[in-house]
Amino acid sequence: MPDFIVDDTRLRYELTGEKGPVIVFLNGIAMTIGHWKPVIQAMGEGFRCLCHDFRGQTLSDMPSGPYSFELHGADSFRASASSRVRDTPRSSRCPGA
Repeated sequence: MPDFIVDDTRLRYELTGEKGPVIVFLNGIAMTIGHWKPVIQAMGEGFRCLCHDFRGQTLSDMPSGPYSFELHGADSFRASASSRVRDTPRSSRCPGA
């Protein structure tokens, strides 16, 4: 899985699929890239899916906070740019909400 660097912070992302529209999946609290795998498999072929671990989540670095929704949102768009994905729908999930 590739990484990208933002302000000296390494963030992990994964882009799956070879063709079709791209959907970006955003982790909820305590989620990781791996939580999206069943959803991506259920969607079948025909989509490219971009997932990334936010700052402080699993395979990304954990710099000192505070973290904000705005910061996580900016990181999501940077993940898209790093993987050369543009103008995509985004889906998020927060278990227990």
